[in-house]
Amino acid sequence: MPTFVTAAARALTIFEIFAHERRELSNADVAKLLQIAESSASDLLHTLVETGYLIRTERSRRFYPSPRFHALGLSISENDPIARMCNDALDLLSERTGETAISGILGSHHVEITGLRQSRHHLRYVFDVGSRFGLHVSALGKALLAELTDEEALKLLTKKPLKPLTAQTITDPKLLLKEIASVRKSGYARSANEGVEDVGALAIAGRIGDRLTAFSISGPLNRFKRNEKEYQKVLMGLKSSIF
Repeated sequence: MPTFVTAAARALTIFEIFAHERRELSNADVAKLLQIAESSASDLLHTLVETGYLIRTERSRRFYPSPRFHALGLSISENDPIARMCNDALDLLSERTGETAISGILGSHHVEITGLRQSRHHLRYVFDVGSRFGLHVSALGKALLAELTDEEALKLLTKKPLKPLTAQTITDPKLLLKEIASVRKSGYARSANEGVEDVGALAIAGRIGDRLTAFSISGPLNRFKRNEKEYQKVLMGLKSSIF
């Protein structure tokens, strides 16, 4: 049986920490965030500096991912055929609707945003790649859950208590399963005032290769209500072509 290599996991987690913190970090910072001894953090950071994946600034003596790490990430993503398809899908949604276009994947009990194109409207919903949305409050989450069995969906929905973010948030897993059943019939999911007040969204999901992926458009609820039929057509057209 394969063995879990803790040191390798820690090395990868360091880059997740940098992505979250968005700043240079000291040895003590890394030790605290990884919950390991400073001596262990020092050895790990030294190894990553020596292999060229981190740099250490001369003045502050703090650490940050190197240009080499960034270049490797770009090279990998540029040559990923699934990533190219997702980027093309986001461009299409953005161009045809003018709304914020989003792609996301299923996390342990959330949706993780993997790509987006910001709306060209001045009034828009703003967030970043890497943001996480609750499965129960987002159209992306409902669309992804609809691609699972009821048993699989219920397991995810009951992993943690579902928090109400607005007065419209559904926190009863059984009620959510009913809505997910309707998503399977219609082919798309919607949300309105559920995660953020006055924000609406429509989403589709399916598999690209073996990767379960969802696409959504999101924006002010009043604009969505005026254009919902047209937005549905665009999404369903994309669904038939990409999945």
